[in-house]
Parts: sequence; structure tokens; C-alpha cells
Amino acid sequence: LSGEKPNPQELLHLPYLLRMEPNGRVLTIKAPTLPRTARLIAQLSPQLDDYFPRLPASGRLSPGTTWTDTATRIENDPDGHRVSIRRISHYKAARDSMVDGKSAIVITQHTDVRITTSAPMQQQPFVTDLSLTGDEDGTALFGISDGRMLSRERSGELRGAVTYKGSEKPGVVNQSYRFHRTDVLELPPRER
Repeated sequence: LSGEKPNPQELLHLPYLLRMEPNGRVLTIKAPTLPRTARLIAQLSPQLDDYFPRLPASGRLSPGTTWTDTATRIENDPDGHRVSIRRISHYKAARDSMVDGKSAIVITQHTDVRITTSAPMQQQPFVTDLSLTGDEDGTALFGISDGRMLSRERSGELRGAVTYKGSEKPGVVNQSYRFHRTDVLELPPRER
């Protein structure tokens, strides 16, 4: 990538302003502006879209409850960078559990994912288009009495291609990403 080189240290501890709806949907109200080259590599705001599992609209969370949630994010910036992410998640409250003597519930999840991006290359006569599809499976542990996620683990795979357009014959580079993620949320020391 041409242009300014992002400094990852400058991105640490930048503030985000988020709003969480009762069903677990996170809305990014304010996020730091990343350098263009960093935006081409990774969009940080969408990483928060599915950080917390969505809860059923009914508000009832008991073993056997199933629900589906669709989350879509479409963004464009003045530089011509477009991003579209669609996640269709199928959840099930699988079973009761206990954590530190408090009631919790195990939630299982299967999500179908589709990501498309398009970005003009800076100082180059090319446009890069990325298209990925795949799925992920995982579990989350939700504390009933505290009303919060305690932990989450998920794995998945995305497959697709990057297409470089602008020359007589477009170039295509196949992509495949496998990932595994574990998140454990801890209370701040004053709340323990």
C-alpha cells in the first residue's frame, strides 16, 4: 500500500463512544479516525458490532429459547472506500450454569457472514474489491443476575478473493481466513 504508514502505537487507547441496547446490540456513536492505509487493512468499528451476542427481543432467556438476529453495516468514506458486512446469527439458550454461585446461561451461536469491500488504490490506477463469505460457531456465557456477558468463544472461516481492477485483465488473489477468538470479561477491581 502506498501513502502514509500507520503507527499502531498511535491507535492504542483511543476513545470509542458506544451505546448498548438492552438486546446486546452495540452502536458505535464515535470512533477514532484511522489513517487511510489502516482503514484499507482493518475496520475497527465493525469489530464491535458482534462483540456481544444479541439477546432475544422478547427478553426471555431460558433453556431451549431460540432466536435469529441479522446485523448489517454499510459504510462509505470520501476516499471511495466502501464496506458492507452482513451477519445472520442463529442463537440458542442451551443450558443453565452457575458462576461464582450466580445463575448464568450458556448460549450457542451459528453465524453466516458476508463481507464485501471496495477501495481505490492511492496513487495507483486500480480498485481493489474484496468478497468473503463463511460462518462461525461459538458459545457465550451470560450472567443472568448481573445481566452481562461473562465470556465468549468462537471459531470460523471466511473464504473469497481480492480482485484488482484497472488493467486489461483483472488480477484475482484467493483468500481464506480461519480464526478462533476467546473473550473473558472481568469486573473492575472496585466491583468485585
